[in-house]
Amino acid sequence: MSVLTSFVHSSIYDYRFEHGRRFHAYKSGENDYFTPNDEPEQLRLDMQHRCMYLASGSKLFYASLEAPIRVLDLGTGTGLLAIEMAEEYPQTEVIGVDLSPIQPNWAPSNVKFQIDDVEDEWTWPENNFDLIYSRTMLVGGIKDYRKYFEQAFRHCAPDGYFECLEMTADIRSDHYKIP
Repeated sequence: MSVLTSFVHSSIYDYRFEHGRRFHAYKSGENDYFTPNDEPEQLRLDMQHRCMYLASGSKLFYASLEAPIRVLDLGTGTGLLAIEMAEEYPQTEVIGVDLSPIQPNWAPSNVKFQIDDVEDEWTWPENNFDLIYSRTMLVGGIKDYRKYFEQAFRHCAPDGYFECLEMTADIRSDHYKIP
């Protein structure tokens, strides 16, 4: 995983458009994440975050951490979770990573956003993060979950946590019995 410097190459904004929707440009053709990154999708991501927050009893995470020092938010999307984490824990360094530069320019000073692919090899120090968070419903966007999980656990600090919240679909029908 490459380290983001203080600028983003302008090609990152050469978005791909299909069926009237806008999609990320980073590594386009290599890792074409299936959801768009346009304004309707950003609104959906923010509503999804709010629903998960309310469903969890207004918790940003479940891990038994009182004040994490370093947090990594995988698939940060609009960055809302990272921003709220940084606001609630001002001493915490929060890094949000996503394929798309759709995060706001305004954010607490303890939040850094990086544009990268979480399926690449990570370059952060191992045993580094108190909390690695994956609550963005990346299902369908990760090709190799084993590698994804192995990297996450390798980069957790001793006594650190990797939290992964994903949704499942239980398909049912009144007309057909699914075996």
